[in-house]
Amino acid sequence: MNLLQFKISVSFFTISIIASAVGSHFLELHLDDSQTKSFEIANKYLIYNSILIMILSLNFSKLLKINNIVKIYILGTILFSFSIYLNIVLSKFDINALFFRLTTPFGAILKIACLIALILYSKKD
Repeated sequence: MNLLQFKISVSFFTISIIASAVGSHFLELHLDDSQTKSFEIANKYLIYNSILIMILSLNFSKLLKINNIVKIYILGTILFSFSIYLNIVLSKFDINALFFRLTTPFGAILKIACLIALILYSKKD
């Protein structure tokens, strides 16, 4: 087991649970429909990604060979979900968050590339 990646996945999962609770009880009252939808998407994908990272971190013998792929996947997850969270928060303060809106698709592209790399890697074994 890769302990650092396992801790990161558990941290992501914990953040998603806290964000879900805050979102359903507090943010829903202060966000418009599109912001609520974006928040739900970011949170849902953070949960999915944390589960995948956890599964990959538990398979340590194979992870040694795919360690860089998992690291890039973690980076893509951070860029994707957290840029959406930040974009929502900054928009509430009327701050133009163009950088974070551009970061979100880059994070998604990184995650997709890593998943393709995992598929290609699995065909080698």
